[in-house]
Amino acid sequence: MGKIKLYSIVFAFLITGFLCLSPIFYLNKITITTKPLFVDLNLCQSSLNTLLGKHLLHLFIFNLIDKTLHDFPEIKSYTIRFTSFNRILISLNERQPWISSIIDGNSIFIDKDGYILSYKHSLSSYPIKNNIFIIKGLLNNDVPQTIISPYMLTQLKDYTALFKRYFPQHNLFLERVHNRFWQLILDDSIVIFLGDLSNLANKFERINYFLNQLPSNDYKNLDYIDSRIDNKLLVTYEKKRQ
Repeated sequence: MGKIKLYSIVFAFLITGFLCLSPIFYLNKITITTKPLFVDLNLCQSSLNTLLGKHLLHLFIFNLIDKTLHDFPEIKSYTIRFTSFNRILISLNERQPWISSIIDGNSIFIDKDGYILSYKHSLSSYPIKNNIFIIKGLLNNDVPQTIISPYMLTQLKDYTALFKRYFPQHNLFLERVHNRFWQLILDDSIVIFLGDLSNLANKFERINYFLNQLPSNDYKNLDYIDSRIDNKLLVTYEKKRQ
């Protein structure tokens, strides 16, 4: 029994030494396989490369990959795949845009959790624009570096819910013209003057009722709708009706 115990200790010692010293247990290569739209790929890859040479046990026990990718808030999740014992492929799953905006000439997106997604190109070059609501006129104070405030996120969710409720079949574009003066562009052509963003449900009830009663030929000639007058609408047309 003594010899068996001794052999077990020696065997365990050899295995431990092999795990600690063998180069196959030290990270040799880590590669991002996806082409992200918002994450700075070079910066992210450089950050992951700082993990090269670290022991795999150390890597996973202390969640070093997770801690490294935590510095990139655009990443919602990721998956890891081993191509060999010490080579890793990482697939990034980015946060999905919900609202887009232009602030000081810079294109940004906001996801439904309020995270800011910086986009290095023009909004028109973004490949997937369906179901993304566009707002022009957000201020720098409204959009901090990483995430918007819970209060503003709630406001945006309330606004977009109203827009979808009353204008589900229309293309919409919300624009701040002055400090407290907003307008809604309907189907890329019809301007709706909103004033401030209070009592939107009341304004949209009137606008929606008017649009539902409007003949299609007249709709094509609409220029703008002014909803700033209490319980009334002021409507102008590009051309006089025949």
